[in-house]
Amino acid sequence: MSLPTDAAAFLRVLPVMSKSEGVWEGMYRRYDAEGKFMSAHRSRVVFRLLRDRPGPEIYSQTNIYRFADGKLQVIESTGTFDGERLNFGSDRGVKGWSIDDRTDPHGRICLMYMDVTVDTPQLKAGTTCYELVQVSDCGRFRTRMTQYALGGKTVMRTLIDEEFVTRDWAAKDWAKLELAPP
Repeated sequence: MSLPTDAAAFLRVLPVMSKSEGVWEGMYRRYDAEGKFMSAHRSRVVFRLLRDRPGPEIYSQTNIYRFADGKLQVIESTGTFDGERLNFGSDRGVKGWSIDDRTDPHGRICLMYMDVTVDTPQLKAGTTCYELVQVSDCGRFRTRMTQYALGGKTVMRTLIDEEFVTRDWAAKDWAKLELAPP
């Protein structure tokens, strides 16, 4: 028997992750393996749950980064829901999955796993990443911690603090709106 893969099932099976639908803005701070500060940049994340699709391709996300030197980077991700977890990939050679932590008695935590499949400016192909996402009880704040490892050895960590902007991700073309440098 196959599991439902539509948006209604996504909302029911992944209620914590569903709280991330909408637009978030915040700051990424990167650290090397020894904990030394590397860089910081502003971010806007647009998480879309495509409710009009019958499934399983119901997820789309745009990450917009503004760096201190003024450069802008936009990363597009899409994904499918298999009835239990979100499976996604990006245009930068990252693929992975995300699930709610069903053992969290407070219903605040999601876990994400990613494989880097091509070299990027920060990471080499073969790097694996785990990200812990915590959504506040009020739904206004989100914190994320990402750890990157290559060959089992930590190569970088990222701390992300975000604030919720709006659930109405379709109201504007958020990717084209200005995002100030850090």
